[in-house]
Amino acid sequence: MAYDPMKALQAAGVLQGPLPPDVEKAIANLTQEEVDTLIARKSQLPATVNQVAQWTTPAVSPTAMMSNVGEKCLCGVWSGSGTGGG
Repeated sequence: MAYDPMKALQAAGVLQGPLPPDVEKAIANLTQEEVDTLIARKSQLPATVNQVAQWTTPAVSPTAMMSNVGEKCLCGVWSGSGTGGG
């Protein structure tokens, strides 16, 4: 039987109730060691981790802030190749 991080966290009382799909997906990828660490630190977590699930995605994606990186990168200047910096 495969290890189920969600069931382990629910059995330990770390998770309660339904979670958004993206949070469930993230939890499903946790290793047993990561789950054990969360369970061990349970007293330091919010009263319910479900409160954390109310976070939202930022309005601006990180990739939008990285447009035209090649023009702003000074890698070539520092390396001596003479490229970069627009």
